[in-house]
Amino acid sequence: MRRLEFPVIPGFHYALYHTVTGLRLFWRYLLRLLLWTPLFKTRLKNKPDSLFLDGGLPQLVGELGIWIGNECTISGQIAINGRSDQNHIAELHIGNNVRIGWRSDILVGKKVMIADGVQIGSKVRLMGYSGMTLSPELHASGLHDVMEQHGDIILQQNVWLADSVTVMPGVTIGEGTVVAPGSIVIEDIPPGVLAGGAPARVIRTLEPGAFAIWPLSR
Repeated sequence: MRRLEFPVIPGFHYALYHTVTGLRLFWRYLLRLLLWTPLFKTRLKNKPDSLFLDGGLPQLVGELGIWIGNECTISGQIAINGRSDQNHIAELHIGNNVRIGWRSDILVGKKVMIADGVQIGSKVRLMGYSGMTLSPELHASGLHDVMEQHGDIILQQNVWLADSVTVMPGVTIGEGTVVAPGSIVIEDIPPGVLAGGAPARVIRTLEPGAFAIWPLSR
C-alpha cells in the first residue's frame, strides 16, 4: 500500500501542475504586495521605492535603525539583529540596487554600511558583534559580549560576497572586491581584488570588467 502510485494522466496532470504552481506564485505575490512589504517598511527609517522582498518577511530582532535605498531585492528568509544600549542605537544602512540572499544574517553592533550595487549571496554572515564575551566572569554574570567587541562593517560599492562568507567586526571591504565562497574576513580588504580563504587573503587583482571564476587561481 505504501508503494502505490496514481498513474499520470497525460495532459490533465500537466495542466494541474501548472495551475497549482501558478496559484502558489500568485498567492506569494499577494502576500508580498499586501502584507510582507508594508509590514517590513514600518520598521524602516525611510520609505524606499521598488523594494522586493523575496519569499517572506525578514526577521528583525532588537532595537536598531534601518535605512534602505531603492531597487533592492532582499530575501524574506534573513535575520537582522541589532545590539543597542543606552549610549547608542545600532544602525543598518543599505544603498540602492543591493541584493541580499537567502538565509543570510546581519548582526549590527554599531553600524553596518552596505553601499550601492553590493551583491550578498546566501548564508552570508555580517558579524557586527560577536555575541560572546571572552571573559568567563562576564559570561557568568549574564553578559554575552561588551561594546569593545562591537565594530562597524563597511561594504563599499559593487562588492560581491559569495555564498557562506563571514565578515567580522571592524572590517571594510573595498569597492568592486569579490570574496570567495566560505571565506572568513577578519581584516580590511582593498578595492578591486579577488579574496578568499579563512582568514581571507588577497588572491589577485581584478581587471576592470573581469569575472571571478571558481576554482580560485592566479
